[in-house]
Amino acid sequence: MIDSVFSSRDRIESGDYVDMKRRGFLRTMAAVGVGSFGAGHLSGSEPPSGTQSPQGQLTIDEIRTRLKPNVPTIVAAVLHRTLSDKPQSLDTDWNGTFRIEGLLRWSKRGVPEALDFARSWFEYHLEHDRKLTDEEFLKSYGGARSRVIRSGLLPFTTYAGFFGLAFACHKLYQHTLDPRARQVCLDVAEAVLHVSPRDSHGLVAHDDVRFAEFAIPDVAFFAVRALMIASLLDEKVGIVYRRQALYQIRAYTDAFLDRKTGLVRTALYPSGLGPTCWCRASGWLMWALTAALRHLPREHEAFSEIASDLAILADGVAKAQGPNGGLRVLVDNDSTPEETSGTGMCVAGIHEAVRKGWIVDRYRSFIRKGWQFVEGNVTPDGWVRKVYTGWAVPAEERKMSIDDNYHGWIPGFFLVTADEMYAS
Repeated sequence: MIDSVFSSRDRIESGDYVDMKRRGFLRTMAAVGVGSFGAGHLSGSEPPSGTQSPQGQLTIDEIRTRLKPNVPTIVAAVLHRTLSDKPQSLDTDWNGTFRIEGLLRWSKRGVPEALDFARSWFEYHLEHDRKLTDEEFLKSYGGARSRVIRSGLLPFTTYAGFFGLAFACHKLYQHTLDPRARQVCLDVAEAVLHVSPRDSHGLVAHDDVRFAEFAIPDVAFFAVRALMIASLLDEKVGIVYRRQALYQIRAYTDAFLDRKTGLVRTALYPSGLGPTCWCRASGWLMWALTAALRHLPREHEAFSEIASDLAILADGVAKAQGPNGGLRVLVDNDSTPEETSGTGMCVAGIHEAVRKGWIVDRYRSFIRKGWQFVEGNVTPDGWVRKVYTGWAVPAEERKMSIDDNYHGWIPGFFLVTADEMYAS
């Protein structure tokens, strides 16, 4: 199915950002249509001068012809559907930022309009969001209410879903070298490091309203990846961000990974771990582990320990694969349905880990069957189906909400995972 499943691909993922002049900074800015950063910003919905507006003008077939032959039409369909939205309609919570990251991963793979879209989104929020009152800002997204932080370029809250701002802005910085995108990454990391509350285990909290009620492994991914990104971008204090990232990955892994079964518990309460193993809990922790390894030198003392835990988790989810190739909503509960998003997270995480040599190559059957399941749940017009649309606590309560609401993170997840699966 995927001929190049285990081929290598060089990404711009390392932190070795060289001097902007040697990178041809001014030429890069001219190439993407950016003038000075003090003037000429986009209004948010307008495309850069001289380029085609992505909104609704590219057909699925037009996008497909630009992609490599091994990339299926459903990827073009999800790209088309995402580009058909208005950039300013995407918020800066993870519902919006996952779509932006997903688009940016394909902007150099044949869809340059994705970069135009992301830049318009960024400019809109830079211009618009600081004008909002705290209450207006809290109403602008669908996640948990939490304290609003206004010390950086963009307002955001201590709700962990906002840490995904760093992922989208890091990709944008890699594409454009816009220092404002870099600064947002650092602003997010500063908030994770100094402002976000911790629970009694030292875990970065989901938010600062219910932080004493539960901890969930979702936050490990958002916090660890944001901190690791910042560790690449600031030579002076990067080691501080990295140390905190490694503390969080160790604390979260020790708290949630059952090393006997290789599965991840859904939630931790003051009374102890809950009884269930939600599929996206395994996905979130796996993505936290890969985020740490992606930016950690192999010779670092923590690398082998993190890779070992990743292998334990990979073994656990591979054994739990359902008859159709998917992971069940509750991974170890055969009465719950197979689900797309958690399956895609784990398949892509293991795929990257094998491709980069972090874990041994013994998961080909799991990867192929799992990705076939994911792709089989994407419609020809770009809708991703069989997705658990609740979150950790409802999953713990065994509330099986499949395709109840179509959230913005869903197409973003698919574009991010598909980028990895068709790495070449």
